[in-house]
Amino acid sequence: MILDHADACVALARLRESAGDLRGSAASRADAQRLYELKGATEPLHRLRGSEPAAEQTSTRATDPAAAHRPGAAGSRSPYAENASATTLERGWRLIVAGQLDEFAVLSTDDAALIDRRSVVAEDLHGREHILASARAFVDLGMDGAHAEVLAVRGSKLTLARVTLGFGNTSEIVTLQVLELDDNGLACRYVFFDEHDLDAAINELDLRYAAGEGAVHRDLLRQIVAFYRAARLEHGDGARDLMAPGFEYVDHRPLGFGRGDRDYFVTGMRSFGAAGMTDATEIDRTLHVSGRALLVVQTVVRTTEQASEYEWTDSTLLALDVSGRVLRVEHFALDDWDLALARLDELASGEIHTPSPRNSAVRQAERLVARFNARDFDGARLLIGNDFARFDRRHGVSAPADGADAYMEAARAWFDVGFDELVLEPLAVRGESLMLSRGGYRAADGREVMFLVVYELDRDDLIARGTHFDEDGLVAAHTELDTRYFTGEAAAYAEIALVAARFAAASRRDDFDAMRELMTPDFVLVDHRPLGYGEGDGEYFIDLSRTRTQVSANGI
Repeated sequence: MILDHADACVALARLRESAGDLRGSAASRADAQRLYELKGATEPLHRLRGSEPAAEQTSTRATDPAAAHRPGAAGSRSPYAENASATTLERGWRLIVAGQLDEFAVLSTDDAALIDRRSVVAEDLHGREHILASARAFVDLGMDGAHAEVLAVRGSKLTLARVTLGFGNTSEIVTLQVLELDDNGLACRYVFFDEHDLDAAINELDLRYAAGEGAVHRDLLRQIVAFYRAARLEHGDGARDLMAPGFEYVDHRPLGFGRGDRDYFVTGMRSFGAAGMTDATEIDRTLHVSGRALLVVQTVVRTTEQASEYEWTDSTLLALDVSGRVLRVEHFALDDWDLALARLDELASGEIHTPSPRNSAVRQAERLVARFNARDFDGARLLIGNDFARFDRRHGVSAPADGADAYMEAARAWFDVGFDELVLEPLAVRGESLMLSRGGYRAADGREVMFLVVYELDRDDLIARGTHFDEDGLVAAHTELDTRYFTGEAAAYAEIALVAARFAAASRRDDFDAMRELMTPDFVLVDHRPLGYGEGDGEYFIDLSRTRTQVSANGI
């Protein structure tokens, strides 16, 4: 009987609207919604539109990490969900509850649209008077409270909020609302969704942003959305093709995941599935775009197979290369917002200063890799000096190729036999002209040949020398890097390098007397790491070294 009465209210609402009774129509729709809610009906949409019922969706929830609305100027680069649209949304509901409907009316444009995508009473309204009549109907039904929890904002004109409407102590209605402002700061579009339909609400928010205020960033947003969708739905495998060969992941959070390359990132995404975290809710609360870089504050809720929930909020920075592929992903704790903003500006300006290995040799090698992968062999040849010399120190392989043309032929041969991609991961740099990297050739069928290589530039910034090592030959490759550096670009500092090398060698063989002889009387150790060893003198450092040796001997 309750559902029949609700259906009758819907029919009456349509009849009253056709007769011009806007207030009566809104009141009937509100009656119908309350009856459907009372009955627990979630799929009567087919009764209103003559369509099949929508599939039931799982309810999702997310908690606002800010705990309370933070004051801030609209358009400011804040990590919190606040802008002019959020202010208008919250003010609008306060005015409705207070019965100040005339003041509420002036917040909207004359031709404002209300789009209702809820599965209960889902009818669209157009024009300020219709929207005002709908608000008046809720007041007449006894609505005496409204709480708007802002979930996300885009630019200054768009807001997504979870709105809870109270009717005394008897009932409440919870809905999701997207509010959009026009260029004059007036509400021009209200869109409502069921509480459980968070994905659809977020999609509406993002589509409206990309079509309006964020249109200038549309290509960047589209690529990053595709990257995250592939990473989330396919546990990272589908994201690989959207990542640049020189991709780097850096986690700046105190208890984060460190740093790594493309494979490291993909493995990390797979680990969520391996840990039984099969369901995820993600809300991008704020977006800040600069150049080819995007900084987003994101709340993530992951649910295990045992229904345990894990929730966190932090900021993620993503940067694209010139071809539109994701070059960097960096995570920051929310407390480090200023650091994240500075990094955003740094990446946007192209002036990248990073503890990861970067210098002229790395940049030139990345250009070489990009041209090889584009099969632009003529362009790649221009990056190599005519006197290029190659040295191959791998076991079981001897492929020296002196001269640029011979090297080009050797590189082209890998692609001719079915390999699809050359990859390069910088591991260490010296000065501007030397780099050590892990590299190799990969095929779509899973084959790969990996190695270590030290590249050196000449005075014209062309690649003049390449020395290859086995993938596990890191010590030998590192020695080659240092030797070339201190016999070339840093020859003036060779004596310092010799002392440092002797000290490191003494430490590796646990020769504490030799270490002590190389330390000055006023030696000081300072460990700036969050969980480091603090400060101490030379004997303190020796004691730490002994402890390390004892721990290793015990197999810990």
